[in-house]
Amino acid sequence: SLGSRSRVCPWRPGQPRRATPVARAFDPMFDLMQREFTMMDRQFAEMDRQMQEFDASVARDIRQLQQPDSFSGRRSNLREGTGTGPRIPPPRTW
Repeated sequence: SLGSRSRVCPWRPGQPRRATPVARAFDPMFDLMQREFTMMDRQFAEMDRQMQEFDASVARDIRQLQQPDSFSGRRSNLREGTGTGPRIPPPRTW
């Protein structure tokens, strides 16, 4: 019968897992967990891809900044405070 075979064979997706009604009651929960884990796997893969992309873009920026002529035009601007850096507000006088 199906029940005895499922005890002998290792379980594969799509196969009935257990013959007993109690164990079968858990099947939907297991299916749900399987779906959740599959979804999480996909999300982690996507996050991984995004982080690699980010790493690559940072590496590109660093290489660009290391080229000798990348700052030569702007350095004087930065010294005069006319660059595009964050503006630091003057200290408050109460």
